[in-house]
Amino acid sequence: MSVSEGLGLVNDEHESTGEAVRQALRGWEQRVQAVIEIARDSDDLAARLPVLDALAEELVSDLERAMSGLDAATHRPGAALPNGADTLREALGKAHALLHGIALWHRPPSVGALRKARDGFAVAADRLTARRT
Repeated sequence: MSVSEGLGLVNDEHESTGEAVRQALRGWEQRVQAVIEIARDSDDLAARLPVLDALAEELVSDLERAMSGLDAATHRPGAALPNGADTLREALGKAHALLHGIALWHRPPSVGALRKARDGFAVAADRLTARRT
């Protein structure tokens, strides 16, 4: 299994253009957006708090795992990461820094942090798109 396959960046014909990384960034953007949608839904807060907390905590854990995976892949002898992997690592790190340690996900500052994380992934994906053109 290649490094790209292990990181979910499989799309060999597009690796040289960074398309696989751009798609990964868009996937993270969508995942954060899903948590935002649950957080800002005003219907029955008590019923959705456990779901929100679980999704948000899973998101932070997955960010940590993705960063660790990229870091390990970077240091693997002979590893060839797809173009844009540095941009992905940077976006993951920024999102993790924004979201790590949040306990009350339904509060406006927490939702604001989620929006910043989502927007960071969007900007990074747009930056990769701009590099290709």
